[in-house]
Amino acid sequence: LLVMLDRVTEVGVKLVTQGDIITGIITEKEKALYVKDQPSIFSIDYLSPERWEVREPLTIFYQTEVIGLNKYFFTNIQYFIIQLLLLVALILLFTYLKRNLFNKEIEQDSIYIKYLVRLFSRNISAALLVGLFFSIVIFPNRPELLKDIISLLAIIPLVLMAITIVNKDFIAYLFLFILVFYLRMVYTIFPPDNLYSTFSMILLGVIEVAALWNIVLYLYRRKYFSRFVNTLFILLILTNLGFAIVGLGAVLYGSTLLAEYALRVPIGNAYAGILVFTILILVNGFVVLGIKTKELRELNVIKIYGFEIRSRIIKFNNFVAILFWLNTILLTINIRNIVIGYFVALFTDKIHIGSTSFSIWGVTVFFIVIWLSIILARIIKVLLEQDVLNKLHIGKGVSHTIAMMARYSIITFGVLLAISAAGIPIDNLIVLFGAFGVGIGFGLQNIFNNIISGFILLFERPIQIGDTIELAQLNLLGTVKTIGVRSSNVRTFDGAEVIVPNGQLISNEVINWTLSDKRRRIEIVTGVAYGSNPKQVKELLINILDSHPDIIKNPEPIVLFNALGESSLDFRMLFWTANSSEWIRIRSEVMFEIHDVLNKEGITIPFPQMDVHVHSTNLSSI
Repeated sequence: LLVMLDRVTEVGVKLVTQGDIITGIITEKEKALYVKDQPSIFSIDYLSPERWEVREPLTIFYQTEVIGLNKYFFTNIQYFIIQLLLLVALILLFTYLKRNLFNKEIEQDSIYIKYLVRLFSRNISAALLVGLFFSIVIFPNRPELLKDIISLLAIIPLVLMAITIVNKDFIAYLFLFILVFYLRMVYTIFPPDNLYSTFSMILLGVIEVAALWNIVLYLYRRKYFSRFVNTLFILLILTNLGFAIVGLGAVLYGSTLLAEYALRVPIGNAYAGILVFTILILVNGFVVLGIKTKELRELNVIKIYGFEIRSRIIKFNNFVAILFWLNTILLTINIRNIVIGYFVALFTDKIHIGSTSFSIWGVTVFFIVIWLSIILARIIKVLLEQDVLNKLHIGKGVSHTIAMMARYSIITFGVLLAISAAGIPIDNLIVLFGAFGVGIGFGLQNIFNNIISGFILLFERPIQIGDTIELAQLNLLGTVKTIGVRSSNVRTFDGAEVIVPNGQLISNEVINWTLSDKRRRIEIVTGVAYGSNPKQVKELLINILDSHPDIIKNPEPIVLFNALGESSLDFRMLFWTANSSEWIRIRSEVMFEIHDVLNKEGITIPFPQMDVHVHSTNLSSI
């Protein structure tokens, strides 16, 4: 252990020394950024053979960069094999998708689907681009030459794909982009005092200035995007135009370090922008296409929250893409560490208010975690209740109970996780819970009672979603739509939705018409005139009940001779239906049928009658 500790210490000292040396080199280069290190374009000795030398720069480039890349290749050959296999797999996959998916008629109701179909017209280019994009993860500590080679390989398929989705007025600029990208490679190979490097930088600067200026004029005149987006693009392009002008002026003046730095900015920003935009179209297109597939559309969670899920995923992807592009821009301008350090300090520095201290990052994380847990809980609840548990043939209401408990468990875990992530001390929570308990004892006992009653309803399930219940105290009859923690939603047969506190459903008498099953008994009393044949009437009524499709045969419908009434022979009909929610309609249909059948058979349905006898009286004697 001591020997290992000595070696680690020795290596640590060497690393610190090398770090100091690298920092010193960077500092010297930053100081020399604005220093004139070459003669101006007007004072160069164009007849000097040294300035037209080709072999020596290429030899130096080979000995430093190419040999280093060759050594890296044989040392990490497994990563190159993985990259090659990934490219082959993606080419086969994208070719299969093009033949079996995009050759069919796809409903292009989304801009992402429309662009995805266009991009997949170049399926080989799409596969190469995606595969090369993953090289960022595949190759560790890759040399600069490998980065340049991957960029050169990716630029062709990237432009070929971009041509399919950009306006035709911008296609010429895409080919100019390829030209300036390869020109940049020329002046990185040759030294600054070489005329090939100088002329390539001048040509690069002229193309950048002309192209960016024309794009600014185009956006200003055409208003291609919305006003805000158009203005934002113009400001962004003007910023890059400024760098291009500075780079062109620097190379003419003789400050090659400044010229190389400034001319690199527009190329890097354009490359990152086109790459991120193309990858974003592919990802969002597959998200929209995936949600539209038959398998996912059969899920109730997609039927209910499909549009919301798609919208949130696309917004998240757009946000990540913007962050990635901004990161690349800051890295190109070489101010990423400064900006990141500023925001880290802004979000992590403690803010003191009295004896309490907090950070903006902690507060932000707290609310983001709670927000994500609520969204996740909502999706998991619908997924469990509508798509998973209802296929297991478990008891009525059990799926709702499990889904609700899963939802509240996720939210509770999210709150605890948010508290932990925000760094809130536990002793402060104990004080908060103590104050909450005092509040329950005084003013929140009704709310707390409703919450406890809600958990009782969820576990005991005396009332379940879809049950028809009757509350005599509230004169309420309706169907239970939802059962929450604090209250439940009951929809009356008139269409009104009544919010009932759970405490009333537990403490008061509730009639549940469909607790064990959905059968309901219906009773109809009718009468016929005296003189009618009772046996014939009974047979007619039995036939009516037997022929109705919503009247069940077990228990068997019965017709009873109920009474010898004052004006009629009264019959009592008792029958059952399994469709309890439609009992009013069924009762009405049976009564219509009774009227029609008795009328057809000539049997009179009497109405109450009273005979009044008037006796004559001698009025003179009164």
